[in-house]
Amino acid sequence: MSDAFLKSGLRMVASASHRYLPTTSASSRARKVPASSSHILIACFPKSGSTYLCKVLADLTGMQRTNFAHARIHGWYVEQDLYEPTLKAHRREPAIVHQHVKGTPPNLHLMKEYGIRPIILVRNLADTLLSLHDHLDREGPALPTGFVPRHYFEMDVESRLMYLIRMHLPWYFNFLVAWQDAMVDIPQRWLSYEQLFTDRVATVLDVCEYYGIEATREEVNASLVRLDADANATRKNVGKSGRGAALPASHLQAISELADCWQLAPDAFDLLGFRNR
Repeated sequence: MSDAFLKSGLRMVASASHRYLPTTSASSRARKVPASSSHILIACFPKSGSTYLCKVLADLTGMQRTNFAHARIHGWYVEQDLYEPTLKAHRREPAIVHQHVKGTPPNLHLMKEYGIRPIILVRNLADTLLSLHDHLDREGPALPTGFVPRHYFEMDVESRLMYLIRMHLPWYFNFLVAWQDAMVDIPQRWLSYEQLFTDRVATVLDVCEYYGIEATREEVNASLVRLDADANATRKNVGKSGRGAALPASHLQAISELADCWQLAPDAFDLLGFRNR
């Protein structure tokens, strides 16, 4: 297992500095840019459909996709905080970004400085847990939510899931509460994975409205058709809602106990897709 672990890590390191660099291809369609923000920033849970949403928006607008974290370390056990040199490089060129970035004071400062109004994308936490598990099996241990030891891959499935609940889901609660507290500091729009995949056209149109991008239902539909026709366009695992309901009671209880530590309000539980027990 150690060889597979190392190889997956090396693949991530080798590709990270290229995956998030600006793209050089240009759309042949008329380019659309946001009127009410310098960039489109999707601040998101890992495994929340952010890659899919950003690729739809890139096809629709003709804007480039990039990343505002430090490219060389992106995803490798580190926070994906905003990196000002990259922001400076894109000051005059609107871009589409999805990044697992929290609403911390340094990040909020840079968003204000560069005129960024984020979308906050979340997902049912139990479903997210299963997608995170699948992601690790498929793509290896490089995550922004915490360290994954070699012996993780030798555990049985239930032990893996409990490890992720106790060691990685705290990151998700940090993300949620930080952005909720930041509502008084910076404009933001909340969105869920479930909303996106329940009505993709309406959700994309809502995002466009938030950013002041003129787009029609027909244009959004056309972008969705093009993306759906490309089997390699996204990094979805199973891509289904409701899988988390089948988790063992002990795992659901562990998630609730973690939530108790945060003393979350009922609306926060609604955002995470479950009620405390």
